Amino acid sequence: MRDWLTIELVLATLLVTSFTCVGLLALWAATSPRHWFLRTAIVLTVLAPLLLIPAYEPFVVFALQCGIIAIGVAVYRKSSLSRRFSLLTFLLAVVLVAMCALIAIRLPRLNVHGWSTLVLNGLGAGVATLVGGWWCVGRRKIVAWPLGVIVCLVIGFLLSMFDWFFPSIANYTSWPPELDAIAAILPGFGSTERPIATWFFIPPLIALATWLALLTLNAAAIRLNSHHSATDGTSTQPAKRLRVIARFAVVAGVVTFAAFPCFVLSKLLTPDPLPNTSLPTPNGYDDLLAAGRLVSATKFSGGAGGNFDYETATQKELAAEVAKSEPSYERLTIGLSRPCLVPIEYYAGDLPDIIQFRALARSVAGKARLAELEGRFDDAADAYIQVMTLGYVAPRGGLIIDGMVGVAMTSFGTPGIYRARKQLSLAKVGACIDALARLDANDEPYRDIEYRDRVWVQRSSGWHGHLAQLLTDIADHDWGVPQLLGVDGYETVFAKRKAEVRLLISELALTRFHHDHDRWPAALAELVPKYLPAIPADPFDPTGQPIRYLRTDETYVLYSVGANGADEGGAAPKEDDFPGMPQSGDLRLDLHFVPDSSASSPDSMDAPTNSDSYRE
Repeated sequence: MRDWLTIELVLATLLVTSFTCVGLLALWAATSPRHWFLRTAIVLTVLAPLLLIPAYEPFVVFALQCGIIAIGVAVYRKSSLSRRFSLLTFLLAVVLVAMCALIAIRLPRLNVHGWSTLVLNGLGAGVATLVGGWWCVGRRKIVAWPLGVIVCLVIGFLLSMFDWFFPSIANYTSWPPELDAIAAILPGFGSTERPIATWFFIPPLIALATWLALLTLNAAAIRLNSHHSATDGTSTQPAKRLRVIARFAVVAGVVTFAAFPCFVLSKLLTPDPLPNTSLPTPNGYDDLLAAGRLVSATKFSGGAGGNFDYETATQKELAAEVAKSEPSYERLTIGLSRPCLVPIEYYAGDLPDIIQFRALARSVAGKARLAELEGRFDDAADAYIQVMTLGYVAPRGGLIIDGMVGVAMTSFGTPGIYRARKQLSLAKVGACIDALARLDANDEPYRDIEYRDRVWVQRSSGWHGHLAQLLTDIADHDWGVPQLLGVDGYETVFAKRKAEVRLLISELALTRFHHDHDRWPAALAELVPKYLPAIPADPFDPTGQPIRYLRTDETYVLYSVGANGADEGGAAPKEDDFPGMPQSGDLRLDLHFVPDSSASSPDSMDAPTNSDSYRE
């Protein structure tokens, strides 16, 4: 990730270049001697691709900018409306009004914050463009420059106070903004969520870019005219060469300045293609969703009887709720036996009701916990494997949010198996290794999930979501990812689950090895091929190395290098690191699943005690 290239910088660059290009076009249209309808048609044709996205709000902003520029030029020239009127003029005006009405009808419903944003952006860009033109053609430069800078700063201040487009992109919030009227005025100024400083730079940069462009055009025109005059109207070879150079320089400057807005426009016009998927019939997803709904009547859902914690509940309480959930377990078994794909509506803004799956996972984890309390550890392992399978199967073919729920469901099973591994029969240990290995081998690649999520955002969130996604790609940031998750965002969460499962597989294999040899292996290579077909790779290791294993005098330390990708010898995360997703230290199951105050120091190398006897 390029830390210096922030989303605010990329968005500011897009705004400056876009407003400057449209402003120069509007200045040409306002000063050209051609028919007014032809000039208007050319401007609308240039803006027309926005309607194909469709992005009606930016179209309105740019149209308003052009209107402000046209009025400003007319006032500067002291022009007056012609009193001549013809039927053709009336018909052309009717056509123009009809086009405006059609666009107004298609414009999405906006609240007061949305409308104020459109008006302020259009007015601010138009006035900033006029300031740049004034700097170029005004005679009293000593007055024009300071006054123009003041005007631009005032515009930046107003936009920093009342604009909501910039914060909606930079902070990944919705559009149009759904905010309280008072919050739109008072908390905006001075809040860290609003890029005030950025808006103070944008209007002056628009004015400066407009001034430089007009200055270049005027210089080229003066040089060409001087050569025409020197040759008495004849076209000499040096004059032709100079005209070509001057025109090429102007065209190259315009193309260079318009390159970024045109690139963004082309991307908005060509969203990523839809994935080619077909839902299975019958779809196990429907059975899993039905099983989740059956759990809604129990305390596992959190809706009936308040917040029910299956980890701390008594055996009697768990038995009662598990009995109520028996119908859901039957439907769950059916769903897991069938092919499962999440049905995605790419053009819908509402997500599927996936919260039911979390309640179902809590219910199965509660069933496993009850088996533990009753001393049925093999049955508990079966239930934990089932809830982990649910975490892998239910989100298949879905979006990132489905995958995140799947990761949460998997987390209900991995600690339980790790905690009960010493009480499992050796046959069950082997069965758990096989089941976990299948889940890991069939795990859906994160890139597939990410692509579907990108496509869904591009279509369900319209131009605003697609633009925010595109700009974050350019800035090399993850789309909508909280900074708590680290620089790699959601991918880190999925990699952490993969690391946990692979560490758990290795822990179970070590359990079998210790039973057979009454010792721990000197290296993980001793587990291959009898206990493991291969040493699992560390998903966090940038070079693809296997998970780490350190043999001590009486035990061992098994770990992944963790989210930071650095091998720290099994060191524990820092105490003040983000719980559940540490960015320091290494990932060790004995510290992650069974926290120990004695192992909280980064220098601690304590490992689990694995010398107990195991069940036959």
